[in-house]
Amino acid sequence: MTLSKAIEKIKQELDLYYSVHEIWVFIHEIFGALMSLDRAQIHAHPDLEIPSGTWKRVRSILRELKSYKPIQYILGQVNFFGLTMRVNPSVLIPRPETEELVSIIIEENKTRSGLKIIDIGTGSGCIAVALAKNMPEAQVFATDLKKGALQVAKINANLNDVRVKYQLHDIIATYSPVFNGSTPSYDIIVSNPPYVLPSQRRQMSRTVLDYEPEEALFVPENEPLIFYEALCYFASKNLNPGGKLYCEINEDMASEMIKMFQRRSIESFSIYHDLSGKNRVVRVDF
Repeated sequence: MTLSKAIEKIKQELDLYYSVHEIWVFIHEIFGALMSLDRAQIHAHPDLEIPSGTWKRVRSILRELKSYKPIQYILGQVNFFGLTMRVNPSVLIPRPETEELVSIIIEENKTRSGLKIIDIGTGSGCIAVALAKNMPEAQVFATDLKKGALQVAKINANLNDVRVKYQLHDIIATYSPVFNGSTPSYDIIVSNPPYVLPSQRRQMSRTVLDYEPEEALFVPENEPLIFYEALCYFASKNLNPGGKLYCEINEDMASEMIKMFQRRSIESFSIYHDLSGKNRVVRVDF
């Protein structure tokens, strides 16, 4: 079977399930993963023959897509900041918005050397690994509440040939994580914590609600800033002078975050918009 015929069959099978844009994303992801073809090659070589074994795998992928399972979990990987990251349902799928968080940290701290960075709630490890890869002089630490997430994060550090020190830790608790018998202080704390309200479920797709870990997504309706409160407390105890806290945020909660900062007498902070113009990242200067 040629590539062009395979693409037509994929479009026909998924037509009732997904938009045209989503189907093309799947096509690029599938043939990128299975045949190492980039987008230009997919469109430039319509007569390329697809091995029968590869087409059998494509058929299996299509069956899973019809159950609305995320393509990233089906393939077991995702591209993040130019790096391949392994993912499974124990961790959130890294989003493009989180790449913007990483970009801001790298750009604002590229002239600083000897930094100690900790990623709180690392999940797949995408933030910590991307920072370690692009800031090789920094010492990078990462924590998560789930052992399964740390296992994935360690795989991604090894896959991308970077060194990250990992530790099991609950940011809501009052203790600080211990690495090799000591409690470091940090220059940068970064986190993409849970921030979705239960009332926002109706705005979310089945691919997220049915498959991604709820504990990494949702916060109590009556405590929407619970993780940011904990992160600010952690930063006040564990940041070096001049240290910075960077977080991804709920686009609808910026005004509430500002009020929280005011209650804590935090005066120096900045809120950044993403490429869609939505409130997406906050930086707090301590």
